[in-house]
Amino acid sequence: MAASPASEANSYFDLMYPKWTSAWERFGEHPQLDNTRFLDFGCGYGAFSIRAAQEGASVVGLDLNPVSIEGARAIAAARFPDLDVTYVETRIEDLTETFDVIMTNEVFEHVLDLPACLRSLHDRLRPGGVLYAGWGPLWYSPTGGHQMTVKWGGVPVPWSHLIKPIGRAQFRRTQGRDFSDNPEYSQFNYLRPADYERMIAASGFRVDSWRVNPGRHPAYRVLRAASKLAPTPFTANVYAILRRPA
Repeated sequence: MAASPASEANSYFDLMYPKWTSAWERFGEHPQLDNTRFLDFGCGYGAFSIRAAQEGASVVGLDLNPVSIEGARAIAAARFPDLDVTYVETRIEDLTETFDVIMTNEVFEHVLDLPACLRSLHDRLRPGGVLYAGWGPLWYSPTGGHQMTVKWGGVPVPWSHLIKPIGRAQFRRTQGRDFSDNPEYSQFNYLRPADYERMIAASGFRVDSWRVNPGRHPAYRVLRAASKLAPTPFTANVYAILRRPA
């Protein structure tokens, strides 16, 4: 019997909830969130939104997926009714308020018009505000296909998603659909590391920190070394701290 939407939402929430700590480790700092206005951009089922609110922030969780927003609202109402969290299903350019801190996790690799998105994020930060952006795996990295990367014995086969027939077949197998039926949720932007650097440099943000392949797993040490020689195939993820100048 298939799991109910509510059960799936709670399961994914519980999977993401403890990853809050490791995400900040990858950024290399954990800001003080008490009494801040915080935007969780691409919030999914809202685990990081809840964690930010538990640290004293007033939080907005934003996502384009109505299923995610519905699940996030239900979880917050049932499990965290006293926290200051609001979930909205809208595009970032349609949001009118401003924030002290914006965080986004594993979203930028799916944004098709990243320059426009960056402009909107910049405009929604108060002067001196900070965007914590972690994204990946990037498309050309070993597991950049996400659900399109083939697994053998539970282990991802590096770069298998780049063989288009294999990647498409794997996506249909795991998601039950092809790209065409809902491209907004399934597409990737196929940007290379240099593309992200160029777009962010033109966005108006000041780069306070740029960490490539951070993480404790030994595989990340290998990727960090390899990415210095060949950034495109070996940059799995980036964790950047971007500031709107005061």
